Amino acid sequence: MCLEGMCGGSAYVNTFYWVGREGEDGEDEGEEGAKRRMEKEFRIGATGASDSLGKLYGFGTLSS
Repeated sequence: MCLEGMCGGSAYVNTFYWVGREGEDGEDEGEEGAKRRMEKEFRIGATGASDSLGKLYGFGTLSS
């Protein structure tokens, strides 16, 4: 059970790490930089929301 938790936790952290790092190669100045920052914020938010919804769905199926 400990190994399963470690693997799941590392996958969770890895996903958020790479979603946050995607697109950091360019410069963050001007209109393009603002657009990249907004896209990054949206990707992280969408990943967090889908993670939360997945957990809620999983808990709902366990109690049924």
